[in-house]
This record gives sequence, structure tokens and C-alpha cells, in this order.
Amino acid sequence: MTIHRILFLIVVLFYSDAFSQTSNSNSWIFKFEKNIEKPFTQLEIDKIVNAYGAEKLQTIVSEKALDKFYKNILRNRVKIYTKKYYSEENFPKLSSKGPSLNENDINSEKFNPLLYDFPFYSKKPHYYRVNQTDFLVVVNPQELE
Repeated sequence: MTIHRILFLIVVLFYSDAFSQTSNSNSWIFKFEKNIEKPFTQLEIDKIVNAYGAEKLQTIVSEKALDKFYKNILRNRVKIYTKKYYSEENFPKLSSKGPSLNENDINSEKFNPLLYDFPFYSKKPHYYRVNQTDFLVVVNPQELE
């Protein structure tokens, strides 16, 4: 009788272990907005060339995964918001991640997030204050399906 219970317990444990490993099989599928299906704009091409050079641009365009990755960064993941600056806040400065900007250069057309050492592989959003202005750059994490 005891052997039957032990065998039953072993079968149940193996079955539950196998089931738990297959239930999360799509955990590394990235979620992308539909706007990444459109080709690079000239402004986006200029930003990539400015940050990495023309040779890297050709590599990005030829590799579907890199194409999606950079389009997602340029179109969806890095945003500029206006949030009142308070001297006692503790957001890191944008200049700690790359070149300094003045207030006239901080808009979505002029700002090139590829020039900065942003944590693009992070699982949480990151916020950076542009000097002591009301501009805040937000780097959103890559979403999974």
C-alpha cells in the first residue's frame, strides 16, 4: 500500500512540474505597436546615422529584429513630457547619460535618444530631468506579450 502511495506521489509531482514549465511558453515574445511596420522616416535615419554611422544603419535595416528594436525606441519607448521642476526632486539629470541639451533642443524631432546611454533593456521605466527645466525624458521598458 505504501509503494502505491509513493508511486502516485511521484507521478503527481512529475506531472505538475511538466505542466508548470509549459504554461509560460510565450514569455519572451515582445509586444510592438503597429507603427513599427512603417519604414524608417528620413528623420529617424538621420538619428541612427548621427549616433552610429551609415554602416550600422545598413545592418539595422537588413536585420528585422534590429529594425523593430530601433523603430520601437525612436517611436514609442522614449518620450518627452513637461513636468514642473522642483529643486528638491531627485530625478537623475539627462546630462549624466550623454550630451547636455538646452531648452530649445528638447523636442521629439531634435532629440536623439540613441546618443544617450539609456537602459533600453531595463524592466522598469526611467526618468531623466533636462537640466533644471520642466522637461522630463522617460524611457519606457520593452513590453512583453
